[in-house]
Amino acid sequence: QAILSFDAVDGTLFANRLYGDHTETQELIKQTVLKLQLARAQALLNQSKPKPDEAMKVLQPLVNRKNAPWPVYHFSGIAFLQKKEYATALSFLLESVRQGADEPETHHSIS
Repeated sequence: QAILSFDAVDGTLFANRLYGDHTETQELIKQTVLKLQLARAQALLNQSKPKPDEAMKVLQPLVNRKNAPWPVYHFSGIAFLQKKEYATALSFLLESVRQGADEPETHHSIS
């Protein structure tokens, strides 16, 4: 049994277990929330009228986390490309590659 709460401001999830140690469950919940946040950012960037500022509101807390996965940097780079902030975009895209990005779009966007 668990008590879950989600903080929509910074996208964090709090899971308090009533019984036992459920580290695996908490990690699964964190990964699921991360995937939902990335899907939200991607949807904002892929609209007919992209919303990079809104996407960065979703992505910024993820960028600030320790060990953020490469898609966080990829979508941040795409957001800054859409904002025409090319130096910042390049920085994020290169970090995405450094973290192991396997998206052709990442490499194409760098060129």
